[in-house]
Amino acid sequence: MKYLFSIVIILLCSGLQAQQDFLLTNFSSNSLFINPAIAGSNGYKQGTLFFNYRDQWMGLDGSPRTMMVGGEYNLFNDRIGLGGSVSRESIGIDNRIDLISNIAYRLPLERKNEYLSFGLRVGSHIFSSEFSSVSYNDSQDLIYDSQNDQFHVLTIGTGLYYKIKNSYIGLSVPSIVAVSQSTAPFRTRHFYLHAGTKLYFNDYNDFALEPAILLKYEFAVPIQYSIGAKLWLVSKFGVGALYRSSDGFAVSSHLKISDFLDLGASYDVNTSELNQGNIGSIEVYVGYKINNDDADPFR
Repeated sequence: MKYLFSIVIILLCSGLQAQQDFLLTNFSSNSLFINPAIAGSNGYKQGTLFFNYRDQWMGLDGSPRTMMVGGEYNLFNDRIGLGGSVSRESIGIDNRIDLISNIAYRLPLERKNEYLSFGLRVGSHIFSSEFSSVSYNDSQDLIYDSQNDQFHVLTIGTGLYYKIKNSYIGLSVPSIVAVSQSTAPFRTRHFYLHAGTKLYFNDYNDFALEPAILLKYEFAVPIQYSIGAKLWLVSKFGVGALYRSSDGFAVSSHLKISDFLDLGASYDVNTSELNQGNIGSIEVYVGYKINNDDADPFR
């Protein structure tokens, strides 16, 4: 299975050219934001709480900033996973707030630690544009003279997630249906494929390589991809590198303070034409594992 994932990653990346949209660099640590089937993937009576912050293209006026908090939990004898998140993204005068709920059904398969998960997502999105904050010279401009604009969109999405031991692959469409009373256009459907594995080099499982890939496709736009790997040392500290198609590369670090608390940070360097106007992007991830087995979470 490990070699199969390696072959799939090589084939999918061959010959792809893309223009990258916004994506989290630490997607392998928190994939719930793209795939609802991830909810409950830590096992029965297990869950996680997470926080993500990204400041993209620092130095550019109005550059994207994203903050996300949420969590997920496993219920009903390892069959149902529930998850939710709240996120806010600002780009220039535009702001977006997402309220997301996820539910997943896990189907155990024949082999040990093998299952297939089906996920459903319902999202509420609030878009707003602050035209009053724009400085302009044309006093007759009907757009900027108008009031601040705001509209609401309801979306429904789905996903699949297959895992066996230390390998996984997922496919999702976070927004299949979008309903809104506004005439403003909403983003087209995005299709995601994410996969990864963890290769251990000794019997103590304290030295490992963790490659991962994320593909995104939308109509009329070339496939975009992020591919990277993380090297784990003494099972608690990892360093990684990632390449994002036609956009740049990133370096990251990950520290497991305990069995319950994870910290991650990354720094992106932009290689497109935007690199002359910014000093890169930073991203921070904090994860806390919920464990209802009688373990002490503060050990």
